[in-house]
Amino acid sequence: MIEASQLAEAAGRAAAQLPEEASASLLDAIESARRVFVAGAGRSGLVARAFVIRLAQMGVPCAVAGEPTAPRAGEGDLLVCISRSGTTTTVLALADIGRSAGCRVAWLGSVGKVPTEPAPDLTLELPTTGGVPGAWLGTLFETAAWLWLDALVGRMAQRRGLTEEDLRAGHANLE
Repeated sequence: MIEASQLAEAAGRAAAQLPEEASASLLDAIESARRVFVAGAGRSGLVARAFVIRLAQMGVPCAVAGEPTAPRAGEGDLLVCISRSGTTTTVLALADIGRSAGCRVAWLGSVGKVPTEPAPDLTLELPTTGGVPGAWLGTLFETAAWLWLDALVGRMAQRRGLTEEDLRAGHANLE
């Protein structure tokens, strides 16, 4: 039987293995982007939505790619794709559309699974294959991705000199 502590430890180890340069590169890309779009499907899509929420709370112009309320993507925008397998057709299609519109594309996936044709501008690979018996169907990837992105948000808030109160001021009140 899988224990929550096993999954938490494995996800933490996987998230910690992304090189420092990866975090710095994505932070720089977010900070220099006109707008940030984030794409994912299924449970990776839920991770993408959670990341967009935090970016919005920090005042970053952002949207979930493919949503009817998302603005038109274009030159100077960043599209962050989240897909463990690198084969999710909707996410691949959004990456192609974003690239054609002039977006830089960052891809967060599992080691060896990030698409290479065409290659993203920024590749972020989490080592999440195997490791926890019973953590099936991408559970370890999704958990590690959520942890890593939340840690990235914390670093971004520090970089911007923001406090939890600042983020709370950007928190939705119509919920």
